[in-house]
Amino acid sequence: MPWRESRVVEERMRFIVAVDEGDEPFTELCRRFGISRKTGYKWLERYESLGPAGLEDKPPVARNHPHRLDDELADVFVKTRKDHPTWGPKKLRAFV
Repeated sequence: MPWRESRVVEERMRFIVAVDEGDEPFTELCRRFGISRKTGYKWLERYESLGPAGLEDKPPVARNHPHRLDDELADVFVKTRKDHPTWGPKKLRAFV
């Protein structure tokens, strides 16, 4: 007997359909699907706000980085580092 293939989004959609049917308590549904209640509520909220597209995985990437240098300043650091390869970070920071 071959393994049954299923996508993550399809399993999440099955969870949402089971929640909408309302036959089982939410906690039991989460246990049956092998997820925590927190995750179940997160999927339900995403589905209600975004529809089926909300069940897709979101990339774990920050939208901005608070410590990122400006591109111009980074170019200055790189150029200075190439001009003075023996300088360390303290001297580079003091020079720039």
